[in-house]
Amino acid sequence: MKNRVFAVVFILALSLLAGVLLSFILASAIPFATASSVFYRTYGGTEMKLSKAYDVVQTADGGYAIGGIIEPFSGGDRNFWLVKTDSAGNMDWNRTIGGSKDDFAYSVVQTADGGYTMGGYTNSFGAGGYDFWLVKTDAIGNLLWNRTYGTSGNEKAYSMTQTRDGGYVLTGSDFWLVKTDPAGNMEWNQTHGPKKVGDFATSVVQTADGGYALTGGSDAWLIKTDSTGNMEWNKTYGDLEGGNPEAIVQTNDGGYAIAGTKSSSFWLAKTDSAGNIEWTKTYTLSTVGDWCQSMIQTKDGGYTLAGTKGYTTMILLKTDSSGNIAWNKTYGYGSANAVIQTSDDGYALSGYNSEQGYPTFCLVKTDDTGVIPEIPQSLIAPLVIAATLTIIAAAAATRNKTKLHTTH
Repeated sequence: MKNRVFAVVFILALSLLAGVLLSFILASAIPFATASSVFYRTYGGTEMKLSKAYDVVQTADGGYAIGGIIEPFSGGDRNFWLVKTDSAGNMDWNRTIGGSKDDFAYSVVQTADGGYTMGGYTNSFGAGGYDFWLVKTDAIGNLLWNRTYGTSGNEKAYSMTQTRDGGYVLTGSDFWLVKTDPAGNMEWNQTHGPKKVGDFATSVVQTADGGYALTGGSDAWLIKTDSTGNMEWNKTYGDLEGGNPEAIVQTNDGGYAIAGTKSSSFWLAKTDSAGNIEWTKTYTLSTVGDWCQSMIQTKDGGYTLAGTKGYTTMILLKTDSSGNIAWNKTYGYGSANAVIQTSDDGYALSGYNSEQGYPTFCLVKTDDTGVIPEIPQSLIAPLVIAATLTIIAAAAATRNKTKLHTTH
């Protein structure tokens, strides 16, 4: 009888200890298993010939809106595609917007009314050829209005942003800059190029003084305008050898940072407020070639660049404020076309994944070090042991309790 009592006490103590150990390990693992804050998601599937995301924004509800293009296997041309997700990357809804010909979306913003505006170009509507295209939706992606800007030639917009007065500015072919009111009605337009035949602007920002800065072209051309699009000055920073700058930001000190690709390597340049170079950096991340598609200045004053490494893998590269590499991470098989810093200081990347043989929309959410955490391998074995001990001890205690009850 004493042995049985001792066994029961021992097993109950073992069960309690295992439970404490399990709780401790699970608590330790919590930071590595925050599925709602870090993830890797794809959208599209076998019914789509391709879908490529070119922009992403974090929405007011903590989710994400992703803009790009989609083309079905069933026929038809490429159209705008807008995907809305929750904070864990699960799709809330998606909308296809377009006509009978090709339409390409390169930018998306969430507007003050909770809706969305997408910018790009269309061959389905407008004056003929390709025209700049601006599309406005409500909060669940239903089309409210659309506007085209162009001539019978080809005008392609590669960048759009919302201005502080609620309107929009678009740029693209021939460094054409178009400013609209909040309803998409054109207020003015200015043409500033091209500097070389075929050059186009890839990125535009509104500056602190109410003007605009736009970049593009194989000579890495930076143009600064006043608030009505008149050129104030312009600078070039050398031949990017077939590439174009892909992103521009006005930096915390009033200067500018532009990023792109040079000699199959990531390239980042920092200027003062007058466009004079302060420093440039190149980052060779693979032996077969890399392509930079997006760049932001981070809250700590550094920079984060996104693109493709080895032309096959999504990559995120973080630097300090002087452009020195802090870290770089790779994800999946494909390309990252846009990056943002999220409200929790992590990063969200949109682009496409090609692991199934055709591109599909891709959204990656990382922590502040670019990691998509998992439970460390060093914790898995103790976790399994603790769980096993708990199960064994609980089962043994149940059996002995039953025996004690029947023999009492």
